[in-house]
Amino acid sequence: MKEPLWRRAARIDRSRPARPIARMIQSPCNKICTLNENRICVGCGRSREEIGSWTGLSDGDKKRVIERAKARLAALGGVKAAAKIRG
Repeated sequence: MKEPLWRRAARIDRSRPARPIARMIQSPCNKICTLNENRICVGCGRSREEIGSWTGLSDGDKKRVIERAKARLAALGGVKAAAKIRG
């Protein structure tokens, strides 16, 4: 029989520091979620395809998507809109 999780957790050596958790690149979504006629979200600047594939993208790809989204938002609504995107 497998040992219960609570018993295994009691044996964890808490004297050693835990490994740092890698920071995930967060989605630039700001919950506006409205696509324009070009299928670009007017809230975050990502395309429909970029939104749908976000969780499967590598960190490098996510950074590139964020840069493209910033440029799109700047073109749509000026620099203030692009500055709202984290990243």
